[in-house]
This record gives sequence, C-alpha cells and structure tokens, in this order.
Amino acid sequence: MRLLLDISITLLEPRQVAGEGLRVVLLPFLAEANGPLFWGKTLQEGVDTQFHYADGRVHLSARYLLEGRDGEQNACRLFIQNEGTDPLCCRPVICTDSRELAFLQELPLLARVQQGTKGLCVQIFAEE
Repeated sequence: MRLLLDISITLLEPRQVAGEGLRVVLLPFLAEANGPLFWGKTLQEGVDTQFHYADGRVHLSARYLLEGRDGEQNACRLFIQNEGTDPLCCRPVICTDSRELAFLQELPLLARVQQGTKGLCVQIFAEE
C-alpha cells in the first residue's frame, strides 16, 4: 500500500442521542492535511457520525471538505467521505477539483484512523 494523504484531526464537542437499540454520536472535527500531494485544512467543521448498535456493531461515517493546494501549488478542494465498521479499515471516497489529484477519484482506497501525537490521524492509502 502507498500512503497518499496524512490528515491530523482535532475533535470538538460531541453530541449524541440514544434510542432503543441504537446510539448515534456526532463528532465534529477540524482537519489538516500535510504532504507532497496536498496540503490544506477544513473549510468548516467535518463530522464523524457513529452508529452504535445494541449488538456491539459500530458504523463510522465521516465527511469533510478540505481547501488547500495540490503538489503543483494549484488551489483546490478535496471532499472526503470515509465509511467503515473498523477504524483500521475504512473505505474513503474522494472528490476533487484538482486535475493533478483527479486520480484519487478512481483508485481503490483504504483509510486507517489511529491515535496520533496531537490527536487522531487519518491515513489514506492506495491499495496496490
């Protein structure tokens, strides 16, 4: 696997609601990406919506929009939607207005969400 994006996440105040057999947690966050392909930060808060089921299953669904510059220093935006049931094996979908980064929309991707030195870290890899 080849690392494409390394994104630092700063969590904000969570919100939640619990119903019969389901608890939904909304985790707003700010994000910042640094790397040779892209650097930038969230335009506004992203949100990770976590569905916690009574049987122990968890579904993660994060969405956010980053604004910054691609490797050619062109201004661009990246929308990232990250879905999964395991923080170490999520499936991101990326949409971008960068010609240089358009290949990210076509690749099979894998994301890992882990504890970093200053909070959470999302690493997005190309599955090769």
